[in-house]
Order: sequence, then structure tokens, then C-alpha cells
Amino acid sequence: MTDQKLFINTVLIPADATRVHATLTNPQNLLKWVPEITAVDPETNVFVITRTRAAINQHEVLTVTSNATTVTYTSREGRLPYQLVFTIVGQASQTLLQETLFVPRNTGLPLTLLSPIAKHALKQNLEMLAILLRRPAMPD
Repeated sequence: MTDQKLFINTVLIPADATRVHATLTNPQNLLKWVPEITAVDPETNVFVITRTRAAINQHEVLTVTSNATTVTYTSREGRLPYQLVFTIVGQASQTLLQETLFVPRNTGLPLTLLSPIAKHALKQNLEMLAILLRRPAMPD
């Protein structure tokens, strides 16, 4: 699959990079900052995501990979397979978070029409993540 970069969003989060990384690497946290997701069901090394609102991917299977500075969500089994790459840059007590969306070149979908809609929706989700992480961390 040859992928193309569809767009990039960034947000400055008032939390340290370790907390941002930990939040992103646990897909169960999506329920806290992506309002249209209603279920995240863990299976062996993957997570099944369900949305109630109309979306390109009403249901999808998500795999999460990470290293020290990136977290990658790879989605399959939806109408639009994608990779959402989060790049984490710690800056003292805050974090610059960049998300880059990659999709296959030949999707059969009108990406020029869908791109600004998806960019806006994902930017809103990033802002929700920033609000969530602005609150003090809760003990486990």
C-alpha cells in the first residue's frame, strides 16, 4: 500500500510528554477525548472501535505501535484504512503534539472533499485531548 500524507494538525498540550505518550498508547482513553467513539473493545494486540455518529469508518480495527517520540494508530477493516501518526515533542511542562494522517493513494473516495472535513474533526479531537490533559492526573 503506497500512502499519501493527507494533512497535519498540531496542538500545544499543558502536560508533560510522558503523560501525553501514556494517554495515546492506551486506546481505551479514546473514549475520553473522541466524543463519537462509543466503544473500544480490546482483542489480542488490536482494538475494535465503534462510532455512533455517521463516519467514514463506523467500525474499525486499530493497532497501536509506539517508540519514545511517536505513537501510530493503524486502522483497517473500515471503509478508509489509514495511519494516524502522533509526534510528541516535550517542551518543559508542556508538549507539542503533531498528528499526521496517511491514507492509501487509491481509496476510491473523494479525498479532496473529505480531507478538510477530516482535518477539522481530528483537530477538534486534539483540542479535546488538550483539555483532558490540562486536568491533574488521576491516580490509577
